[in-house]
Amino acid sequence: MVNFYHCYVQNCAEVIAPITDLTKGHAPNVVEWGERQERAFVQIKNILSNEPILKLPDLERPFIVQTMPQMRL
Repeated sequence: MVNFYHCYVQNCAEVIAPITDLTKGHAPNVVEWGERQERAFVQIKNILSNEPILKLPDLERPFIVQTMPQMRL
């Protein structure tokens, strides 16, 4: 889920770094989930489940469309 929404989360890579570090090539086969990883997990869950939440607009009410700069691939 985070991979899909990462472009909408400011500093996403920094937020989830403690978790992604567990899956890097130099990491051991046994993953040790610690306090840093738990804090990052709770933080990204809160970011994805609190305002602003992406959803379809109510076309009966006025709304504002915000865009992001184009990403370079």
